[in-house]
Amino acid sequence: MADEWPTTDIITDDTGSQIDCKLLKERREGKFEGEENVEWQHRSVDTSSEDSTFTTNEYGSVLSDADRERSSASSVISEKFEDQTFEGEEVDENDDETTFWNEVLAAEAERALERANIPHPNCFFDDSNRFGPNITILSSTSSHTNEEIAVKAAAKALERFPANKMLAARMIKKQCEERLNGAWHCIVSEGDVGFFSRNDEHIHFTFRRSTVYMFPHHCYEPGEMRIRRLKNPDSSVMEIQIPESVDVIANGMNLERQQYAIRLAINAIAKYGSKCNNAFIAEKIVDGFEEIYGAHFHCAVSDKDIGCHVRYDPDNIIFFNFDGLTICLFKQNPTNEDPFTSLHPLRERKISGVLVPLKQQRRQYVIKSGMDPETLQLAIVFTQTAISESQSVQKIAHTVRTEFESKHAGQYHCIVANGQFGFYVHYDEKDYAHFVVEDHYVLLFRSKDIPAKDLRVTRYIPIGFAAPDIRVVSSGMTRPKERFAIDLTSEGIQRYVGDKMRAAKHVVERFEERHGTPYHCALSDGELGFSVHHKAAMHFKIGSTAVFLFRNL
Repeated sequence: MADEWPTTDIITDDTGSQIDCKLLKERREGKFEGEENVEWQHRSVDTSSEDSTFTTNEYGSVLSDADRERSSASSVISEKFEDQTFEGEEVDENDDETTFWNEVLAAEAERALERANIPHPNCFFDDSNRFGPNITILSSTSSHTNEEIAVKAAAKALERFPANKMLAARMIKKQCEERLNGAWHCIVSEGDVGFFSRNDEHIHFTFRRSTVYMFPHHCYEPGEMRIRRLKNPDSSVMEIQIPESVDVIANGMNLERQQYAIRLAINAIAKYGSKCNNAFIAEKIVDGFEEIYGAHFHCAVSDKDIGCHVRYDPDNIIFFNFDGLTICLFKQNPTNEDPFTSLHPLRERKISGVLVPLKQQRRQYVIKSGMDPETLQLAIVFTQTAISESQSVQKIAHTVRTEFESKHAGQYHCIVANGQFGFYVHYDEKDYAHFVVEDHYVLLFRSKDIPAKDLRVTRYIPIGFAAPDIRVVSSGMTRPKERFAIDLTSEGIQRYVGDKMRAAKHVVERFEERHGTPYHCALSDGELGFSVHHKAAMHFKIGSTAVFLFRNL
């Protein structure tokens, strides 16, 4: 080939002398005959490249080494004898020529692989089932070691929790993070499921009927977070009516973002649902949402339930059902913080309002405590005694607080509910206990001193809509504060559907911005009892949710 000619063999002739190249045809006996002259004129052409030589043929066309290397199908090129190149007339195709051209093409393909730094494979095969018949690697840009770790974790988790995809995703993510030394996201579903993520690295595989999609978490600067809209929403999307059939499972978005995400999903399903897969629908939802609210969003769409354990931004996540599809849209957290573990106590872990049930319900256990064992045991004994003597949660709370204060100096607050409840309080980490006794949930704490905040004086405009069923049980606040507390609570309940912890935090933080610190709040769908030292307090109900907001002395 031309690239293999020695530099001293490049032929140049300024006088235009003719060079005769003789064609040699190979006989079966290994001899050659039928020589014929073909005229070629080689002239050197000045070029700035040190590694490339150009020549011109008799028609004046400029030929480089690479051009000479690429021969047409009508030319016969042979390099079987030293450095001579023989070019000539067309010949009839035969088996020998076909074999020869196959060798030329194979050599060219191997050189291309070498230029791309890709090892030349001995054979090509589909190794998507290399982990066994139950597991198929659909797509992956991660290493073989990472794939093996993810597959083993998924097999173990899905065998243990075949019907609970939320717990399975949590277990897969936890085991992978322990082995891979990094933060990951994990989504698990069955049926026709599609994912869309802009992360380059991912592992996408199936285990029996379940599909698992994992990708690493990448931190980004908080300055990149888009709080306001990049531009106004699409008017055609805003005109879409949200049907009553839409079921919001869990939500952390404000009302505007929540409704826009739902409208985008309705629009994508109407346009592409019949002719495109769910991954394409997920991509359209993310594209439309990021165009208005910025980047770092991911989406999963499935015709079955979705289980996920992801490091999400608590203010930018939504789960909902529509038209037989379950859709999860979330924005990844800018840091490695896991809201799943940071927002909720150990035994009340939720994924933005989706409760992870205990394998077996226990009637007595400690959720979280900062007290020493003796003090905690004393609080539990007081609670057991109060429950045995009274069925009223209000009396239980009063008995526990007064008995506990008789043994420990200081002012304590006690809240009791006959079911799980959400709360946000400023507590002393050494004087705090949250436990369950005989299906009664008890919160006992002493308030922590916190610095005063600058108050906001701007007008507050409610984002949500106050429910019509509002009843004030008791109040020591002024009418403006009462109205403000009701608006905040209505907004929090609508914004964080099913997540009382996040709703209580929303109420306290917004209320303290305008009325100082410290305030505490508890929300429960069941009966709520309390015994506290307060300066201002309000007990009211919004629908079936009982709310208690107070400021300690």
